[in-house]
Amino acid sequence: MPSSTSAADTPVVTTVPSRRRAAVRLLAGVTAGLLLALPMTNVGAVRHIRLVSSSPAKDAHVMAPLREIRLTFSGKIAVSTASVQLLAADSTRVKVGALTAVPDSERVAVAKVSEPLKNGTYTVQWKAIAADGAAGSGSYSFMYMAAKK
Repeated sequence: MPSSTSAADTPVVTTVPSRRRAAVRLLAGVTAGLLLALPMTNVGAVRHIRLVSSSPAKDAHVMAPLREIRLTFSGKIAVSTASVQLLAADSTRVKVGALTAVPDSERVAVAKVSEPLKNGTYTVQWKAIAADGAAGSGSYSFMYMAAKK
């Protein structure tokens, strides 16, 4: 008597075409490579100091005599290696003192402005190195307009 087989007894084998398997392997390899490279790209982003705020602020219109430039950074800075310059609209330097630390914050540095400003646009250029070695630099402008007497 012939044996009868049912559909439940027959094994089902599913095969994936070889091109599809190669594409899946390629995608997995690319994804793994990107995941391995991601921490390396973030290292540069983390090791960067930036300016969080300033006084005078970027694009500010200052009317009172300017006595100091106050810079607040994203992390603790090494004030001894930081610098600031104040440039008039014609690129001449305005005398400012060296950046000094503020006693109540490791992220704030101040430079005294040594001479009175003339009306016009000024640019603050800064460079700083964080305590962990991260470097940063930048610039911003503000306008000075002496109050009329």
